[in-house]
Amino acid sequence: MIYNEIRNIANFIKKGMQRMNILLFLYLFSTFTFLTIGILAYQMDRQNKTNKVFLWNCFALAWWAFMYSLMVSAPNSQLAALYRSISSFAWCILYCCLLHFVFMVSKSYHFIDQWWKVYLLYMPGIVCSFVYLVLPNTQENFVLSESGLGWVYISNAKSSSVIFDRCFDTYCFIYLLFTILVLYRWRKNTKIKREKKQATVILGSMSIIALLGFCTDLILPQIQSAVLPPVSVILTTVPMIAIFFAMNRYNFLNLSPQNLALEFVSIMNEGLIVLNEEYQILQINRGALEMLQYSEAEIKGNFITKILPDIGNLRHILTQYSVKTYLKNKQNKSIPVLLSYSILYDQFGDRSGAVMIFQDISEMNKIQENLEEKVSELEKTNIALNNEIIMRKEAEQRIAALAYYDPLTGLPNRRYLSEKVNQIKMSKDKKQSYAILSLDLDKFKNINDTLGHQAGDELLKKVAERLLTLDPEVNTVARMGGDEFLVLSQNVSDRKDLEAIARQIIAMIHEPFFIFNQQINITTSVGISIYPDAGEEIAEVMKSADIALYKAKELGKNKYVICTPSLKKRIVEERTLTDQLHCALEKKEFEILYQPEINTATNTIIGFEALLRWNHPTLGQIEPSKFLQIAEKTGQIIQIGEWVLYTACKQNKIWQDKGLITVPVSVNLSEKQLLKKDFVAQVNHILEEIGLEPQYLVLEIKQSAIMKENTFILETLEKIKNSDINVSIDDFGKKYTSFAYLKSLPIDRIKIAREFLKQVDYLDTSIIQSIVKYLHILDFDVMATGAETEKQIDFLKKVNCHEIQGYYYYKPMMASEIEKILVKSNKMERIS
Repeated sequence: MIYNEIRNIANFIKKGMQRMNILLFLYLFSTFTFLTIGILAYQMDRQNKTNKVFLWNCFALAWWAFMYSLMVSAPNSQLAALYRSISSFAWCILYCCLLHFVFMVSKSYHFIDQWWKVYLLYMPGIVCSFVYLVLPNTQENFVLSESGLGWVYISNAKSSSVIFDRCFDTYCFIYLLFTILVLYRWRKNTKIKREKKQATVILGSMSIIALLGFCTDLILPQIQSAVLPPVSVILTTVPMIAIFFAMNRYNFLNLSPQNLALEFVSIMNEGLIVLNEEYQILQINRGALEMLQYSEAEIKGNFITKILPDIGNLRHILTQYSVKTYLKNKQNKSIPVLLSYSILYDQFGDRSGAVMIFQDISEMNKIQENLEEKVSELEKTNIALNNEIIMRKEAEQRIAALAYYDPLTGLPNRRYLSEKVNQIKMSKDKKQSYAILSLDLDKFKNINDTLGHQAGDELLKKVAERLLTLDPEVNTVARMGGDEFLVLSQNVSDRKDLEAIARQIIAMIHEPFFIFNQQINITTSVGISIYPDAGEEIAEVMKSADIALYKAKELGKNKYVICTPSLKKRIVEERTLTDQLHCALEKKEFEILYQPEINTATNTIIGFEALLRWNHPTLGQIEPSKFLQIAEKTGQIIQIGEWVLYTACKQNKIWQDKGLITVPVSVNLSEKQLLKKDFVAQVNHILEEIGLEPQYLVLEIKQSAIMKENTFILETLEKIKNSDINVSIDDFGKKYTSFAYLKSLPIDRIKIAREFLKQVDYLDTSIIQSIVKYLHILDFDVMATGAETEKQIDFLKKVNCHEIQGYYYYKPMMASEIEKILVKSNKMERIS
């Protein structure tokens, strides 16, 4: 018994190996062949729809072959029937794809030029595929018999599926016959040798395989004895290899003329059209579309007669390399063009297409027509030639002028100045030196905004005229653009001489200008740099002059500044910090230190001031005095101030929630923050979000912001005060202030500037003593800042100023250090 079982298993394995060695190998080989040929054809021309349809044919054949390889090697009939059903999608759709491919190859586009025609073309295959997929895989429907080469399908006349088999056979026969007829018609009608050879190869191989496939897949299944599994898909490798041969030998599926000019189509400004051998438009570039006013979808696929309706003119063009003609645009308007035509040939000498390049010459024709109206034909030719020469020379002169001179003022430009400096450096006299004076007009934008750009341009011309009065043997005046001018001073390196020139420039610009009968007063700022101290290259010298100009404007305008190494270093560092400040908040480089505020009468902490610090990754900790002014200029102080306000309030709330201390935290404000319309609402929102009571926040502002008597700022302070938030004036005493005006302000506390407290060490106490006295009379809380010595503390106690902030008690500390102090203080209180 066991021996018989082992022998049966061995026989089964032997049969499987036989199938794998013969038929299975052929099916898998066919699968690989179809995929390879399809992919190679697609790679030859990815934009060609014919190649895409051919690729789908190859995919269908590969799927058919692969499923049949599984079917013939299946261990039982049920699994073999399942594989056959799955493969039906491929061999049902294949005949539709094949006919679709032949339509495109033979250019029989009228069969597939509408979407519904394509739908009808694929309908039989889709229906058959659906029937075979949903038909149950039962013995009644599929009679499968095992042969030496695998499972064989045998037609069962009594099967319920026989009617579907007959319908499918009819569909296959009709589509194959129509495919062969279309190929035959194409071969007969084409006059192109290459296409005739392609058609012969494909028609011959497809006719043979149709006959053999009819015998193996349609006749043999009618024989009731198992003979041979279906091999038509294997035989189909013959025409596919033939097509592959045609691809390599006759450039089949790789004949798109647009490939020859694809790069030119996308980049040329002139009109460019690529035609096939039947004068159909295959490709058109953007320049042609704009000229003809068509969209790409509207023009592609049409015959060239759509835009060149005159056939006689077309024949004339074919004999010319370049010719003037007319094209019709979308509005049926004639456009005069200069057209060049080039025919493309394949390797057999057949015409495979053409390339047309054309240029709109409407403007040229108009000029010629105007000239023809004024002079006789002979004179016109001579005058036109002379005019053309003159125009070219004038154009060259204008181009040269534009290249080296400013079109508005007529002054030399940056390029002229750079080349002149290079000439100075290359001269034989190596001791020659030069200086650059960079100047621009202060508040010139106001002129454009109030009087208009025309007045601004006139003013620039007047300024240029005055600058030209400088000694021309020494000075070269140039305009850089906008309201910026440069003066190149040669052989002048003495600072006193340069300062004299700068003062002369400032004085001449300060004189009134009269533009359109209106007096205009304006000033200028001047930055000076000297070669070679400011740099070896002209660009570096100009940059140094710009740095000095920037400093002159910062000092109040209408001034001059000479660039020095220290000034250059400082300005460069400031610009570097400006750039890096933009991302400092995002990179979390800011931190807040807290300095306790002390009441000497009770010897307790009565508040904290939040102090911002910038921990730069390479420069270390940067003092606020270096970066807060930059933040004010750039407007970044708004975002930074909001972060400081939120963080300080959050930290104060954390200390309160821990039961460590319940005192206000002071946050410094900038003038820009107070000018924000929604600032008070923003502060209240932060307090509400954090849960901090308003009385535990003090907003500190500089005395300088209050003294400007800005109505909006004063209204903002009133709103802050009405929100129960305390307001404090910082650095009090640095500027003059009326005590009567001070009394009218909505403020609670005044912090005296630390400079007054330093005078106590020199026995000069009269000023600070008077300030404290009068502030107390006005009922303000007074705090002294910068207390560092015991002598200062004793004095403050003596004048009844008990609120103190300074290093004598505490330096600014991180929140964690403050927390340790508070914890320790609370422990001491509990012990006592």
